[in-house]
Amino acid sequence: MRPKIKIWIENEAGDILFGEGKTSLLERIDALGSISKAAAEVGMDYKKAWGHIYLIEKKINNMIIVRKKGGKNGGGSALTQKGRELIHAYRAYREAVIAFSDEKFQELFVRDGKMLVEPQGSKNA
Repeated sequence: MRPKIKIWIENEAGDILFGEGKTSLLERIDALGSISKAAAEVGMDYKKAWGHIYLIEKKINNMIIVRKKGGKNGGGSALTQKGRELIHAYRAYREAVIAFSDEKFQELFVRDGKMLVEPQGSKNA
């Protein structure tokens, strides 16, 4: 038994600005230099990927992607410094919250090395 946490960042209106899906998308854009390739790799529709990017940029009033138009050498996309900062901040925040959650779980649910409750069907039951 272990805790599971889903972490995201919302604005005051309840719009999800940043979470695991958007972070993964941005990381793949950074690695691949392409929104369409990144969207495909994370299993997201291209239009939805653009929607996420647009929403983030609009709500934080800052560009996170630099777009390069296509042509004979093809187009592409790259993260701005702000985009990389958002990824780094989200990853660091997520790690800190998970570490705190794991620590509190151990403190509250484990006594003398044993789980307070054993789930049904557990090998230790």
